[in-house]
Amino acid sequence: MRITEHNDDVNIRAGILIKQKGTTKILIEHATGHHAPNPCMDIPKGHITINEKIEEGACREIQEETGIEIDPGDLTELGHFPYNKSTLYIFYVEMNFDINKCHCDSMFTSPSGKELPEVDGYELFDIVNDDLDSSLLYKGLKPILRHVFQDMKEKSLI
Repeated sequence: MRITEHNDDVNIRAGILIKQKGTTKILIEHATGHHAPNPCMDIPKGHITINEKIEEGACREIQEETGIEIDPGDLTELGHFPYNKSTLYIFYVEMNFDINKCHCDSMFTSPSGKELPEVDGYELFDIVNDDLDSSLLYKGLKPILRHVFQDMKEKSLI
């Protein structure tokens, strides 16, 4: 699917659950500026631009936020969901990656005017053993991930 316009009715985001090969762990990231008492972890994701295929946009966003290169043809779509006045497409890929080499090239301007990376840290979240409810993952994403993780189990992806 290719996005041809953005307006109040068309706001598409896409993310990828990047599972470390041979494990039940996915990469999650820390959003810069969200520190105690309200830290926020998220899956790598972002907005799809006009005339961009959703899979290609998802891979672009992951490249910008993590430095990990993913071929759009390697993605498995897990579904799309209402999310913060937009639609969130979630994809899945299993691969080897080095979390210590992850880096964010996507910047934003802080309220103080300083340019900062959108992401300032990475962790692994164990889909099977970590508690989604008590995790620091963004609360608006948890119901979606609960559904997606169950679907992944049923499809033997984890």
